Formats: sequence, structure tokens, C-alpha cells
Amino acid sequence: MKKGTKLLLTALLFLSFAVVITNCGGGGSGSASIIQLSSSAYSVNEANGSVSITAARTGGNSGAVSVDYATSDGTATAGSDYTAAAGTLNWADGDSSDKTFKINITNDTDPEGNETFSARLTNPTAAILGTPAAAVVTIMDSSGTLDTTFNSAGTTPGIVTTAIGTGVDKAYAVAIQSDGKIVAAGSSYNGAKYNFAVVRYNTDGTLDTTFDSAGTTPGIVTTAIGTGVDEAYAVAIQSDGKIVAAGSSEATLHYDFALVRYNTDGTLDTTTFNSAGTTPGIVTTAIGTGDNEANAVAIQSDGKIVAAGYSNNGTNNDFAIVCYKTDGSLDTSFGSGGIATTAIGTGALASDVAIQSDGKIVATGYSNNGTNNDFATVRYKTDGSLDTSFGSGGIATTAIGTGDSKANAVAIQSDGKIVVAGDSAVSGTTFGFTLVRYKTDGSLDTSFGSGGIATTAIGTGALASDVAIQSDGKIVAAGASALSGTTFGFTLVRYKTDGSLDTTFNSAETTPGIVITPIGLTAFVFNDAIQPDGKIVAAGVSNNGSYGHFTVVRYLP
Repeated sequence: MKKGTKLLLTALLFLSFAVVITNCGGGGSGSASIIQLSSSAYSVNEANGSVSITAARTGGNSGAVSVDYATSDGTATAGSDYTAAAGTLNWADGDSSDKTFKINITNDTDPEGNETFSARLTNPTAAILGTPAAAVVTIMDSSGTLDTTFNSAGTTPGIVTTAIGTGVDKAYAVAIQSDGKIVAAGSSYNGAKYNFAVVRYNTDGTLDTTFDSAGTTPGIVTTAIGTGVDEAYAVAIQSDGKIVAAGSSEATLHYDFALVRYNTDGTLDTTTFNSAGTTPGIVTTAIGTGDNEANAVAIQSDGKIVAAGYSNNGTNNDFAIVCYKTDGSLDTSFGSGGIATTAIGTGALASDVAIQSDGKIVATGYSNNGTNNDFATVRYKTDGSLDTSFGSGGIATTAIGTGDSKANAVAIQSDGKIVVAGDSAVSGTTFGFTLVRYKTDGSLDTSFGSGGIATTAIGTGALASDVAIQSDGKIVAAGASALSGTTFGFTLVRYKTDGSLDTTFNSAETTPGIVITPIGLTAFVFNDAIQPDGKIVAAGVSNNGSYGHFTVVRYLP
């Protein structure tokens, strides 16, 4: 080999070796910059007004780099749903901070459901594109509007009505399973009598036909308890997925507490709930000599079942709390033989119940002061005795206005404060949504509303039947309001944590903070629940012109 050739090969070999050494150092400041989006998916409520998209620089920060961005239509249209955006993002030498660009969203009043468009990075300069380089942006329809992905194939997306019997069917309660399926409970008329009725829906609003799949109407279960009227007013889901429905059953000349437990497939739980009784799967409890009805049910952390309602003492009604073991037998360590009753004023009734994180039981309803009704809330220790550290001897009563006021629901905040919802005369004889918040000691929380009380007048009259707390602390009250005459509509009101109306809820409409949904001839919400994704599920009844039907509506958060 010639000397010149050897020198040339030696030089080339040295250069190759130098390149290898340079490139084997990994990420350092001399590595090529990679530009990519921080996420491939964004979502924004159209009421928020804009969405910010973030781009990140990784891999190295030597030298100045840039990248272009632009939007493109999907089901959302630039100009009507959002404002098209295009431009360039620039990084200086040594700059590795994230860069953002903002896209304005149009808050229109059309109930159009969720829509999408794309944002994409292109044309990198002195850098390479990473993954993801494009993102899909979902515009969520205004908060409080119907979720049209629920019953999307039906004639009324967002709304599901279910006819069960030959007469009036009412969904008094709703609960969300851990798998997202929706369980509604109430009563159905079969032509001769009312029976417990439980319906399970898939997350898309269709009937879950795996529920009582062997029955005559898969997805729907009805249960006759006695020979008279049987109605479920409450429902709760156990940690094992079993479903507990509570209400009342008509016995001879009076009503009794009634509980039914269903397996996850919709069959009666006859093997572990009252299995040795005359009606396995079903428990009834007579308390006094008159009527006794369970209006609410909750599951304790140990699996015991707490039902709340009222019992008649021979003269008037008392709060009544009954605690059952997991097998359906009375928990005799609670109250007197499993039962605790509390007389308040000249008569009282518990409408709802909740379990605190410390196991104490909070029941709410109303009591009569001799002239009219007041909000009444009672807290019990885990053994059923009154918790005298709460209110006055365990009882907190609140008169609102000069007329009747009734509490229908209770929810416990994460800080332990107690929110009670119902109705009171907010203007003359016109009733409106009424919320009261108590501190953990039962005193009014004066940082909420006006002196602890928030009232909302809606139309010519309204009442709140239920209340739920969102993960962000906002409060959703659900009930009904008068549209005209005797016509009512599903009604939701969302409050901020201070008791003021949350005007981002239904912000595009004429009554921000308030949502009214007419359904059929008339409709009432009896219960609501918040899904893990924040969507709001309301259950009740609507009349189609002949009879009332189970009605479930889902709203965007």
C-alpha cells in the first residue's frame, strides 16, 4: 500500500472514531433537540373560553430552535366552535422551558354535544419532532347541559325513560356502581299493586340486560314483599357490588321498614341476607304500633346497613334509625335492639342519612314546632345514642323564614361540614331551593350563604329533593321547579363552596347556575349522584301523558 493511501485511511479512521465518541455521550447539551406536545389529548369546557396547548423541548438545549403549530377542524368548526390558530414557537440557545399557545373556544348556546379539533406541530428548525406531535382537543358542551352520549341513539339523547309496569313507575333513588353502571330504584305498578323496582343501566344509558338476564324483562327487577303497597325510596351499593334497596311495605293497617338485597346479577340474595327467615333476601321491621317507613339507606365501613325514616309513637312521628348486620338481622348493639328513635317537637320525620368518616350517623329531615315545620338534623354515635356534642343534645333545628321548611337530603363535605338541602318559603308562599350548612358541632356555618343558609327562588316555586358534593367542593342540589301551573321540570342548582350560585354551570343560558329540563308533561327529580368523571346523574319520574315512568338524566359537569 502506498504511503499516501495509508495516511488517508488513518485520517478517516481517526475521524470516524471521533464521531463515535461524540455521539455516544447520550443526552447532554450537545444532543439534538426534540420538540413534542405534552399530551395527545386535551379537553375544555366551552364555557372556559380557551385552552392552552403545551410543547416541550427535550434531548438537549444547545442552539436556537423553533417549530410551527396550526389547528385543523374535526367535528368542531373553526369560526363557530373555536378560533383557528397558527404560529411559531421559539426556544433560545440554552432554553428548555415549556412553551404554550392558546386557542380560543366559542361558548355557543347550541346543545351540540362534545366536538373535536386538532392541533399539530410542523416544520421544526434545528430540531426533530417527537411524539406526540399532534393532539385532539375535545370541546365539552357547556357545563350543566345534557350529556348526549347518554342514550345517544334514542329520541332524547341525555334522557332515558323506562316504562316498567302498567301504571305509574317512579325512580326515587340512584347510585353509581364502581364499574360506572347506574342503578335506579323506586316503585312500579303492575295493575294491582305497587312493588319495589330496580333498573340497571349501562354507562351509555341502555338497559343492562345482564341484570336479571333470566327474567321476563332483563335489566329490570320488580319485587313484591307484602300484599299491599311496596315502594323503595333509597338504594346503596355495597363494596362487594350487592345492591340494597330500602323503603316500606304495607302490612295490616300500617307500613313497615322494608329492605331487599340483590346480588350483582339482579337475583335476590337469598343465601346471605335473611337466609333463615320466611322471606330470604327480604327484611321487614315493625317499630311502633303505626306506620314506619325507611326513606334512606347507607352502608357503614364494616358493611352494616343503616336505614333512616320515621316511626309512629301512637300520637305523632319520630325520627327512626335501624341498624342491620350484614346478614339482615338487627344489630342489637345499636340503640334498643337495633332501633333508635328520637322525638323532636310535636312530630318529626327523617328524610335522609349519611355516615361520617368517624362512623357517626347524621340523619336529616324536619320537625314540627307546633306551628310549622323546621329543618331538623340529628347526629348519633355508632351505638345509636345521641351525640350530645352536636347541636343541642344531639339535635340541630333551623327555622327558615316564617313558614314551613323541610330538609330532604344531607351530604357530608370532606372537611366534615354538613350540607342539608330542602325547601322553604323564599318569597311569601313561594317555595324555593334551600341549603343549610352546619359546622361539625351542629352550629350554623355563617361563612355559607347568609348566616349559614342559601335560598334560591326559581320560577313560581321549587324544592330540592337531594344534594351531592362534587370533588372540587361545589354543591349540586336537585329537585323540581314549576314551569307553568302544575307542570314541573327536572331542576339542578350548583353552588360554590360559599353558598353563592356557580354561574359557570349552565353559563350559556338565561339562568346561569340553574338547569331546568322539561320532560313530557311534567317531571320531578328525587335523587342525584356524581359519577367519578364528574358527570351528574339525576333520577325521578316524568309523565308521558298517560303514566309516569322511571326517568334518568345525565348532565355534563
